[in-house]
Amino acid sequence: MPVARYWRVRGCVVQGRGDLEITGIALYASGVRVVPDDFFTSVSPSAGTAQALATLENETPVRFAASAVQAPGFFMQWDLGVAQDITHVAVRSAALESTWLRSLEVYCSADSHSWERVTVLEIGIRWPGAGATSFAGVFGGYRGLSLPFDGLPTGVALTQGEPTLVGDGAFGSALRLTNVAAVLSGTSFNGVLKADFCVAMHVRLRASRWQLLFSTGLEGAGQFTLRFNPAGRVQTFFGNSVNGYGVMEGPTVVGLNTWAWVVALRRSGMVSVFVNGVLQTRAAWSGEVQSGTCYFGAQVTSSGITLYSDLDVDNVLLSETNAIYASDAEVIAPVRQYETFDYLQPVAPQAANRQAERVVFAESPEFKPSHARQPVDIDVEVGGRGSIYGTVELYAQAGNIPLPRRVRLHRSRDGLLFREAWSDAQGKYRFEGISQRYTYDVIAWDHEGLQQSVVANDLQPEAMA
Repeated sequence: MPVARYWRVRGCVVQGRGDLEITGIALYASGVRVVPDDFFTSVSPSAGTAQALATLENETPVRFAASAVQAPGFFMQWDLGVAQDITHVAVRSAALESTWLRSLEVYCSADSHSWERVTVLEIGIRWPGAGATSFAGVFGGYRGLSLPFDGLPTGVALTQGEPTLVGDGAFGSALRLTNVAAVLSGTSFNGVLKADFCVAMHVRLRASRWQLLFSTGLEGAGQFTLRFNPAGRVQTFFGNSVNGYGVMEGPTVVGLNTWAWVVALRRSGMVSVFVNGVLQTRAAWSGEVQSGTCYFGAQVTSSGITLYSDLDVDNVLLSETNAIYASDAEVIAPVRQYETFDYLQPVAPQAANRQAERVVFAESPEFKPSHARQPVDIDVEVGGRGSIYGTVELYAQAGNIPLPRRVRLHRSRDGLLFREAWSDAQGKYRFEGISQRYTYDVIAWDHEGLQQSVVANDLQPEAMA
């Protein structure tokens, strides 16, 4: 886990997709609540005060309008005073589940200017009931347990056989299984699955054969199994000693040595399986699964078929209490964001280092987002070892909106054009390999003709690593 002074939650999703209303939110380090030096939110709440949220003893609901929460720039931020390793986020509910903070993302920063995304995906937080507090682990927590395999949460062990780590995973390292079983222990997923639940992971097949991807226990004794047939089609089996259903197979063929996002979930009594967001099978089943021990891979015989494991898995998400995805449209392959930049909070320029300057257009009601374009650099002069980077945004009261725009880098003293690039869909741009002997002006041009050009001038390049 990163150790940092500044922490944020962003990407907030409300259970009922409307206004957000909670009574408190706090950070914990290994079971101990961290009292911040400062806490604030990007916009003022429509009811209550932001400062009241920083204490879990608050009884008065604090409400944020849906338009504010859904804006790209919405966040809540803590200044801890000193760098600390945060392990959990705690949220205290108000009266209604429809206003509950269903999920969020966690970011940290050493200087409050450049931000690193801590969580692989969003953290899901279970509704605890009115006026109660729910906790979610920061490390890979996704309404249950997440294993990115770059490290393991406390209490989780991978045993039996010798699964190995490989460095070319979907999100970093991956777990390679070659006719061995990785046994997952120390998690609540090993209990009884009575209601909604979800298993999802990135999978890379390395051989065309019958392969066991995931299983919760012995056949006929409360089993839930995901496997692939030799043609690369995913199969699912659910059962227990009372009821269940047999093998169901999807139409999508997963090719060898290609990462695929496989999701199996039960939502409102319906069991659905997806590959890369495409529905494979669906059936009604509301029985219990006595999950027992969870296996990733193994060499076993089931219904006369020998199942092997010759595959890689990454970013395993297990939820024993929630289907994770509220609708089929949400079942899309996740994309990890390693880094983000502050694009809302005003930052005073620093004399020695202004490389993270922002370029912001004035608000315009005619603005329509355009499609992102790939950055293209045009070298005019061979430079040096410096870099300048930042974001392009449209100013809006509810939170600035990142823009893909043409960005030009000029030498400040005479206006000589050094570089030209396009900011990406998140508004980010970067110029590298420039001389550190000069200061520079960054100009953002609106190709749609809705805003005037804006300039950030006299920027000092940062030394490249």
